[in-house]
Amino acid sequence: MPDRHSASVLVIPLRSLTDGKQRLAGHLCDDQRAELIQAMADAVMQAAQGLEVLVVHDDPAVETWANTWGARSLRPSKPGLNVGLEEARALLRSQDTERMIVVHGDLPFATSFAAEASLPGVVLVPDTVRNGTNVFSLPTQASCRFSYGDRSFEKHLAAADSSGFATTVVANDALSHDVDEAADMTVLIDHPNYRHIFEKNEAG
Repeated sequence: MPDRHSASVLVIPLRSLTDGKQRLAGHLCDDQRAELIQAMADAVMQAAQGLEVLVVHDDPAVETWANTWGARSLRPSKPGLNVGLEEARALLRSQDTERMIVVHGDLPFATSFAAEASLPGVVLVPDTVRNGTNVFSLPTQASCRFSYGDRSFEKHLAAADSSGFATTVVANDALSHDVDEAADMTVLIDHPNYRHIFEKNEAG
């Protein structure tokens, strides 16, 4: 991968475009889940316009998708979300990138990450129940450990508070809504960007 320098890079960890969101399997068929995953990832990528993007993945199909958006991609040497993000941080540090903005690929209402990218210090956007961390913007030199998984927001907030950098928690409804459980899909059923995916259930 060639050396590149950018003040800020938005990092999207996206393991696969097809084999994900297993908790939705009882409500959507495989094709619908894949379509929903890509539609949400496309929304996130669209919202990232104006920022350089690095996609961390385990699937060549994701790399192909990233290329269509003009994004870079990184396939980590070992599996695991947190391991992959540590490798991404090491890469960005080596390229003198000042800030990384980690954003999940399942934010269906994302429209922009400009505010989160411009704030100083460590910036966190929790999910609606303040369990997960939907956006984690931090200087690449910050020592915050990536702790995605259960109660990641609590862990990331503690790491931010002890990092020596100012910490800001942002309330952003558009970025707080992610899709992990069937109940999270309710607001998407009649949304013009996602309605067609659920209409296939009705047609079947």
